[in-house]
Amino acid sequence: DILMPPLSSGPLSSVSRGSLGPHGEAVVVKSSSTGSDDQILEEARVLLRLHHVNLVEFRGVRRNAFGRVQALLHHIPLSRPLSFHLPLCPSAMDSRSRRRAASWALQLLDAVEYLHWRLSPAVIHRDIKPENILVQQQHHSSAEVIKLVDFGLAVELSPDGYAKPKPQFRGGTVRYMAPENHDFDGKLSRACDVWSCALVSPPA
Repeated sequence: DILMPPLSSGPLSSVSRGSLGPHGEAVVVKSSSTGSDDQILEEARVLLRLHHVNLVEFRGVRRNAFGRVQALLHHIPLSRPLSFHLPLCPSAMDSRSRRRAASWALQLLDAVEYLHWRLSPAVIHRDIKPENILVQQQHHSSAEVIKLVDFGLAVELSPDGYAKPKPQFRGGTVRYMAPENHDFDGKLSRACDVWSCALVSPPA
């Protein structure tokens, strides 16, 4: 397998581009930046359950030359993050831009509805933001498909509809976090993702 230099790096993980298998399938390789494999393994366990057109596809896990666990994710070609597409002034959007924004929002909500209500136990993403939503241009078509990525903070809900993540799995992006996500002693629910979706979606 070929591993290229990191595409991005944060306090919890780094992401590189690589290839997998005899045919050189393009993949994204996610590694922990904390010195522990626990978060990568937990993310892989959640990703293994997901099968939805608007969610990133999981390809498996492997150990690198140093024995560290890495998650392998399907590379999404012809895509850019939603942050690239969002206008600086939403009120200046023309009718075509508003139709595109409506399509993105509906796809995002369908993906979140799948996580929240069609999985058992339900999953909350906890880090929905424009940088974690890729807009993919379809081959030979003007259609666009969004993909929600980065499940590093995702947690499963207990039967009562709440979750209390371990302290090391707390976090998120402050600008898009629900108020309860700032409380290290609080319980989290589906409402965390709903809050983030409302902040991410441009007016259509």
